[in-house]
Amino acid sequence: MPLPVPNLDDRRFDDLVAEARQRLAAHLPELTQIAPGDPVHAFVDLFAWLTETILFRANLIPERQRRVILKPAPGAPASSPPSARTGMRRSPPTRSSPRPLPEGSR
Repeated sequence: MPLPVPNLDDRRFDDLVAEARQRLAAHLPELTQIAPGDPVHAFVDLFAWLTETILFRANLIPERQRRVILKPAPGAPASSPPSARTGMRRSPPTRSSPRPLPEGSR
């Protein structure tokens, strides 16, 4: 008997479309009604379908493979190295008077 595969995200196409429409209404109030012939409707459907496909494929990856994928590469540092420091200091140049511009310059 195979082990049950955990479902990471159980949202389906209709849930994703509803969420996208809510987000569009919040961020773009001028798009209050999206008719089936509108290009926005086509994009919402397209991105909901793509998201559902990605979620379906992500749910098929076994837990053992997830751990392997998320494990750092061999030889990679566990954390980033400390930033380099130097004893050099920069100070703004000091000028007592402005430099004159050459004749004819703009």
